[in-house]
Amino acid sequence: MACALQKYNLLTLRKGFAALSAIAESPGGLGVTELSNKMHEPVTVVFRIVRTLVDLGCLVQDPATKRYGLGTRIWELSEKAVARLGIIELAQPILLRLTQLTSETSSLAIVQGSDFLYVASVNGRQPLSAYVPPGTRTPLAYPTASGRVLLAHSSPETIDAALAGGLQRFTPTTVTDTRRVRTMLAAVRCNGVAVVHGEYQQHLSAIAAPILNPLNACAGAIALSGLTQRFVGETLSQLIHTVKTQAEHCSAAWRGIAR
Repeated sequence: MACALQKYNLLTLRKGFAALSAIAESPGGLGVTELSNKMHEPVTVVFRIVRTLVDLGCLVQDPATKRYGLGTRIWELSEKAVARLGIIELAQPILLRLTQLTSETSSLAIVQGSDFLYVASVNGRQPLSAYVPPGTRTPLAYPTASGRVLLAHSSPETIDAALAGGLQRFTPTTVTDTRRVRTMLAAVRCNGVAVVHGEYQQHLSAIAAPILNPLNACAGAIALSGLTQRFVGETLSQLIHTVKTQAEHCSAAWRGIAR
């Protein structure tokens, strides 16, 4: 059946989707020549494809580097697709409850290619709180609690690709040894939670736990973030328990809807 249906495929549309996919997996964007090499297509063909996608709002070009990145139209479509999955609707009351219980900033993130995307958040009530704007896109390899949860539950190939290029140092405490990170990812899978202290931003800590869909696969990560001085001792243990519990509530609610 699949082979029979392929005769109805539009080759140009397939090439456009290939261009979008390649650019989505490149955090710094791609130039026409780089994209041409990745797609194994002539530069002239790729140029027409990207200019069409720019006109549609699906791509934007950086005027300084001339590289192309995803445009706001892709975010709009992605937001609608995620909303249809129900994960935001399910998670929003959980995020509100997390912030009510802890006064810290809560957020929901999902995987987008080699990155993850914050799709919902609730600002903390502390005088100094973390700020997580929805729509923020971050590479999975970056040392964040949400990223570690999502990467830990990704395929071995995705993990290898994320760690292959080496790890960037953001603060003096950033873990850049890939062997240590792999050990940390194994611990996340075992313990059901990731805790990061000051690795991505100094003086900020975060705790994240996975949301499991009805097929028991990780569909997203719920996180709590705030000043490191508030994520210590017995308080840290309580925060970890709260995040894990609320993530489990969200997973259970999703399983209930699917029945």
